[in-house]
Amino acid sequence: MNGDAPRTPGTGPLDLNAADFMTGDVYEDAITEVVRLILELTSANQSLDYASGARIRVELENALREAQHTFEAIPEGSARARALHRLDGLRIAAERQLRIAPPGEPSASPREIAEWTAERLGHSSSQPRPPRRPRSDTRPDTPGAMRVEVRDTDRAMLHEAPVPTRPVEPALEKERR
Repeated sequence: MNGDAPRTPGTGPLDLNAADFMTGDVYEDAITEVVRLILELTSANQSLDYASGARIRVELENALREAQHTFEAIPEGSARARALHRLDGLRIAAERQLRIAPPGEPSASPREIAEWTAERLGHSSSQPRPPRRPRSDTRPDTPGAMRVEVRDTDRAMLHEAPVPTRPVEPALEKERR
């Protein structure tokens, strides 16, 4: 597809009605409906469309319940196991989108919409950050404490004789690193 070509309205997969996806197979239609609603909710969440997101949230929750009931009605066997397994996989994706979807009604107050939008954008003012822990000195016996080496000036203060040190050769110094 040419990225520069203008798109005509109503040709995207999310612009189609649910009936456009139905095949007549009850089980496949249940999966298709859940997938369609997950995609629509993802789109609403990304575009910060509160009203659509809240509406689709309810539809998706209902579709998941209906699919679960439909698949549980399948006689025991591999077909039922496959259908329930597919639904479990879709439920993971659905729950991810439901967690970030608008929690309220499509006709929420402007304040609720603003709070949800701010939270989605990552700068929520509705929940204050927990206070930072005050800084404290590191205890010397902890693993994070820095190793202290006695210097010549420290020895002089301790009234000890300085310990002679040998100069380290540059080649040996590189090996230590």
